[in-house]
Amino acid sequence: MFKVESNKVVMVHYGNVPLCPPVINACECLVNNSIKVHLIGGAIADLPDILLKNSLFSFNDLGDFRTSSSYAEKFKKRKRIYREMRNAFSANMQDGDILWTTNEAAVMYLNKLIKPYHDHHVLQLMELINYCPVSYKLPIIKFPIDEYARRAWKTVVPEINRAHIQKILWKQEKVPYVLPNKSYYLEPGNMTEEVEAALKKIEEEDRKIIFYMGIFSPDRDMDSCIKAINALGDDYCLVAIGRVSEVMRERAEYIINNTSNFKYLGFFNPPKHLHFLKYAHIGLTPYRPSYDIKYASPLNSLYCAPNKIFEYAGYGIPMIGTDVLGLRTPFEKYDIGICCQDLSVESIVDAVNKIEQKYETMRDNCFKFYESVDMDKIIREIIFE
Repeated sequence: MFKVESNKVVMVHYGNVPLCPPVINACECLVNNSIKVHLIGGAIADLPDILLKNSLFSFNDLGDFRTSSSYAEKFKKRKRIYREMRNAFSANMQDGDILWTTNEAAVMYLNKLIKPYHDHHVLQLMELINYCPVSYKLPIIKFPIDEYARRAWKTVVPEINRAHIQKILWKQEKVPYVLPNKSYYLEPGNMTEEVEAALKKIEEEDRKIIFYMGIFSPDRDMDSCIKAINALGDDYCLVAIGRVSEVMRERAEYIINNTSNFKYLGFFNPPKHLHFLKYAHIGLTPYRPSYDIKYASPLNSLYCAPNKIFEYAGYGIPMIGTDVLGLRTPFEKYDIGICCQDLSVESIVDAVNKIEQKYETMRDNCFKFYESVDMDKIIREIIFE
């Protein structure tokens, strides 16, 4: 069993960290358990003060990973990030006990530098993938992420069914650890002018707010939700925050500009999005399988592991979701939401009515569900077992 000596985890994330709440959750949980964390990733300066001001937390901020439309600028930025990531990794692993990678891209870009650390490498996968493409434009060329998973000291996924699927898919000896995407803290942080301006748009809202937060993408059925809100009449309003994927931009702009019972407030880096939850009456989790990306398994949606169900639950907000196993299991076990057989207008309206009939009970159950997951216990098992 690996023994922690200098009590330091070097965590590497390829991408902007604020866009990936599970990375923030893991860092917060580790430092709260007296484990030093050195995080290497993008836009780290935008993380909440509760983490940035912790003496056990240090970092190398690689800047904003988002690129311009210029190919030359994209190449230049990626080359810089690649160099700085590898240099920061090599410098910090000199006294690091554990390497913790948070996505397959981090493993791919570190590549052979990981080899000396296989016996204390924690490989965390946020998504259920069939394989890892070397380039998204050339997805047929595969990076051997499965080999790194088999050699890793520990692998971590956010959902129990994904753990068993990943074990079989990549021929691993052990079932990966399950670290749910539960928010470690539910504090939204300091109020900003941007958040305050958005909140003013809903603070005086008389209607009950059905709330959605997350990305607008093909695997989230927002059209059906909007039609259902319209069918409910003037008692309800749909409010949404989150990023809009490029493939959905045109459709999203049409919806925003042509729907009276719908308000889109923009995107806010976690944990700022939590400021809005105190106004939510019911939360939406409209997942559906997507077959657009070949390397990403459509089982992602079937066994979804959204951090939003913990965030909704932590604020006592009952939920409406699609009938996928990742939602049905906690919804039915804890009675915190309704899964619709299909996202028809009738199904969503019926779900709203069922929630209203026992709203206070479901609200109390949400708090119980949130408290049912002990993140500290799971982190200690991953690090010390």
